[in-house]
Amino acid sequence: MVYNLLKLLDDKSKIVLLTLVVFTVGFLVYANTLNFGLSYLDDNNHIHTLAKDYDSKTAVIDAFKNNLLFGRSPTPYYRPMVAVSFILEHKIAGESESFSHFGSVMLHCISCVLVFLFIRKYLFKTTTSFLAALFFAVHPIGMHTVAWIPGRNDSIMFINFILALAFLIEYIDKKKLYMLAGHIIFTFFCFCSKESGLISIPIFIFYYVAHKDINIHSLKKLKSDKSILLLIILWIAAALFFLKLRSDVFPGHAGILKALSLPKLFSSDNINMIFDYYYAIFFLRTPLAALWGKATFQIYLMGSLSILLTAFFSFYRKDFHEKIKMSFYFLLPFILLFPTNLAGGRLWFQGNRMYIPLFAIIVTLFSFLTYYIENKKTKTELISLILIVIFLCLPITTKASYKFKNSIAFWGNVINESSYANITAVKFHGYSLMQNGRFQEAINELLPLANSLKFNYDEVNYALGSAFILNKDYINAAEIFERMIQKRQTLTPQVYASLILALHFFGNTEKENYYLNEFIEATNSDQSAVIAYLNNFSNFINTQRQTNLSRPKTI
Repeated sequence: MVYNLLKLLDDKSKIVLLTLVVFTVGFLVYANTLNFGLSYLDDNNHIHTLAKDYDSKTAVIDAFKNNLLFGRSPTPYYRPMVAVSFILEHKIAGESESFSHFGSVMLHCISCVLVFLFIRKYLFKTTTSFLAALFFAVHPIGMHTVAWIPGRNDSIMFINFILALAFLIEYIDKKKLYMLAGHIIFTFFCFCSKESGLISIPIFIFYYVAHKDINIHSLKKLKSDKSILLLIILWIAAALFFLKLRSDVFPGHAGILKALSLPKLFSSDNINMIFDYYYAIFFLRTPLAALWGKATFQIYLMGSLSILLTAFFSFYRKDFHEKIKMSFYFLLPFILLFPTNLAGGRLWFQGNRMYIPLFAIIVTLFSFLTYYIENKKTKTELISLILIVIFLCLPITTKASYKFKNSIAFWGNVINESSYANITAVKFHGYSLMQNGRFQEAINELLPLANSLKFNYDEVNYALGSAFILNKDYINAAEIFERMIQKRQTLTPQVYASLILALHFFGNTEKENYYLNEFIEATNSDQSAVIAYLNNFSNFINTQRQTNLSRPKTI
């Protein structure tokens, strides 16, 4: 019935309607996230910590002059386009967590629409393109990008990447300068979305070679093709301009070049994550735990099967030229993961890294299915089967996104799914419990970990000490913080302040005065300034105790 109704529409109306459907499905599958809190893995910084920076009238310009956290942290990430997205949200809705979730969902919806329009224009017919875009919209691997607010760096990069690729195709075909300008602008924005965006230049070259019937004669013609020469010059200029902007923020920082090392590329963690990612895409998994150098036989087996299926979909029943073209989409995920994996191991699954690769894998899948979708004998049955899979994805994705409902849910799931002691996850989960007034639970979680580490891990020690002091267990709190100071572990003002307050609350005046004087010497401050700091810190602790916080403050 629906198919018959669509036949009544002209092509333009049909495309508009199908575009709206893709957009709506992309929104509905993640509509539940609008009521979510934060994971407290970077998202709190973008929404709350940086609010004052976003208030500035020059905030957008400042985004290109600072690291992602505006210098508040030594993070090596230079991603001004991501920062701009948070700045615009802040200008509209302030420190609204719901609006930031809404922004991430909107970015996903735009990505889904672009998948539909790109595939329809350059690859498949309307029905196949529509089904492929719906599958992209609801696939569970996307929830790491959409439900985790900082995961938007991949949806922003995808939007710029796909637009840059579309403008490149149009420029190669029509040689119009405005198309070249569009391509270079979106390519530059791709760089500014994520450092791995620099790999887009080799990707664009690969696309050109794979889709161009290059031979001896065409190579000679290519040398004299001024449009291609101009394109290469502008690519180099855009990359150098980006690297200059980044080097101004990180003077002497060779992070990108330093990362290019074969040992990192072929580390067990990087190899294992390839299998893990492919396994997740083909079998609709939604893990949160990282492998951390370990992988089960099941991950190797199912990951290998998934990669082989991608190869089968890419090259089955295609002539030589079609196989060359599909080699671009087959290899695209590996090329995209190359610079991402060099960045280091995963703290958690980080499925957001597979957002653009998902697009490429879906193209390979539907390049195989399109023959049967357009075949009258198999069309109805296959479309019905694809729609069933899409409907099955809806509850899987929606349910899985609840893993990001708040910080307790997120870190709790990372811990529960991990096959090893994830120190960072336990630490952050402990903070999440504290931030929600569950101090004893935080102690119960952090104390065994601190014991297993023989109290030599200062960040865990500080978290445990904070839990003790919030739970009014001043004797154990003082013991933890005094040990940190004696071992010279992270001698921050907070450590001294926590120890002095713990000693004050259980009445050890002698030690309180001793560490007060040491604190004054260590900070080279006068006594009145230190006392004022201690009073403010004490007020902060009391605030933490009194409220079961719906929006926790950073400890």
